[in-house]
Amino acid sequence: MSTSKKRRRTPSAAMPTSLALNVARRGFERWLASSDDVIADAGRATLLSVELFRLTERAQISLLEPDTIDDAISLLLDADEHGDELLDILHDYLHFRVETATDHATFVAWEAAHTHYENTVEELDPGVPPAVQEAMDADALLDPDVRRDAVSRIVPVAQVASLLEWIGTGRTVTTTGSLRRVDIRPVAALLGVSAVGGARSGVDATGARVVQTMWDVPELGAWWETLLMCRLIEVAGTRLRPGTAALEWEQPGAEAAEAAEAVAMFFIVNLLNAKGPTAAYAAVWAGVRALDPSAPVPAPSGEVERLMAEFAREDIAKLARWNIVTTDNAGRVTVPMALRGVFARALTFTMAVADRNASLLDDEPHADNFSDGIPPLRGRPGGPDVVHVPGMAADMLAKLAPLLAEDGVDVDNIADIDAFQDALTRATERYNLELQTPIGAQRESALQTLRTFTIDTHEGFDADTWTLAEAIPPESESDAATVAQVIGTGAGLLDSWGITPPFLLTIARVPAPIWAESSRRAVRDVLRRAADRGVFDATGELIVQYGGEVTLHAVLVAVATTVISFAAAENIEVTDAVTRYIR
Repeated sequence: MSTSKKRRRTPSAAMPTSLALNVARRGFERWLASSDDVIADAGRATLLSVELFRLTERAQISLLEPDTIDDAISLLLDADEHGDELLDILHDYLHFRVETATDHATFVAWEAAHTHYENTVEELDPGVPPAVQEAMDADALLDPDVRRDAVSRIVPVAQVASLLEWIGTGRTVTTTGSLRRVDIRPVAALLGVSAVGGARSGVDATGARVVQTMWDVPELGAWWETLLMCRLIEVAGTRLRPGTAALEWEQPGAEAAEAAEAVAMFFIVNLLNAKGPTAAYAAVWAGVRALDPSAPVPAPSGEVERLMAEFAREDIAKLARWNIVTTDNAGRVTVPMALRGVFARALTFTMAVADRNASLLDDEPHADNFSDGIPPLRGRPGGPDVVHVPGMAADMLAKLAPLLAEDGVDVDNIADIDAFQDALTRATERYNLELQTPIGAQRESALQTLRTFTIDTHEGFDADTWTLAEAIPPESESDAATVAQVIGTGAGLLDSWGITPPFLLTIARVPAPIWAESSRRAVRDVLRRAADRGVFDATGELIVQYGGEVTLHAVLVAVATTVISFAAAENIEVTDAVTRYIR
């Protein structure tokens, strides 16, 4: 590590601690601006630096002393969000202290702290298992034609052409963008799966699985998500069409080969993640053993984990039916040499998606007051002689009165409490739907707000960006969209885009405001629901849980980061993606 840069004066020991910390922080920010060796994201380094000093100072951990590094690492490992980025900026800070040390003793102390950091973090995050890394390294030396031939025989890859032929110019799908029950059998058959749609789950006379939706067939759901993600199919409303990448699928060349590998890889990723993060982790280790039977893997710590590991081995073995792995008479699973690289990359993505999904599922409910809309009622909280509507003001009940009247209910003369409760629930749902569904000029206003916020986020998120959000009126003012209308419009867009769980990982990498702590969980919740096309239906629940303002911020950030991710994935300008998707 070079120490030839111009040395800066470090704070004197006699300085007050707060002043010394300010001097250190300003010096570090200048170093970040001038250094070519910054580890953290250069575009976010200053924000991360501010957050690092804020968190450590609040936890009473002094960044002026090298012997506090252990405490700082522990603090950042427990951070709810951006922990990895903050660890990187701490690493940069240690480089800064080493390079700007003014005497030998200080240099030795900070260099020791830096070495300790690297040893500790490497031990905490050992990285890719050796068997996986070796498979990827060996794949780089493999003849591309050999790999291409092996990938082309993987069933989910080989049957793409047949599916596109079945789709033709278009097919009808359900309002949620899924296969109709009548179409489950022919599409599942392309994967060699015997399944048929029906009203009740079970087994029919032919031995085929009877399922209520295509998502009850994990392998079919995994293939569907993969094809959407790879843009080989697309869903618009209730129409299924060949996607933008379908025309290139049958064309010879590197792009078609890369698309085939992507289909193979993400089919594995989606299938192994179908049962949740815990099962996905177990499947990854079972996959490591398929690459190298002697590879060390974590030992199950109890009966549940033992069973999970056994199920995971079976899941990996089942990949043989799609020509991804092979099994012998003894049940041993191996990965063909030509597919080891694709399989290894799939395991790394599976782990990354499982990590992301685990973080999305690990949020505790956040209590907050709702400020827009009415919370959907859950049961009947009041006693037999009183109707209790939590948090609902009299003026809000008055707004519902016309809708209640249409249902035959007089709010001034309630004779049947149970009937009133049912009518109130229906009126609430109708009110929120109308409140969050703008038309005409107000819809265009909501769309323009989302467009502007997305572009501002891409060009550099700062405090001024929130000014746009704060200017959105809570009540209708001429043609300006209200808070509820922007939430509803953004939620509808997120549901319509068909975001897949693996793509959530890409979205998570888009820079977001690290100082917006109150919105972080809400953003993750919104994106998780978007992957299930369920944001709009959950807006009332989100408002109850997070509050109207935080829900607004979450929807704005979710829309912006998703569109920016679409732009990167399609290699187009963000302004073009905004025009394409926010309409």
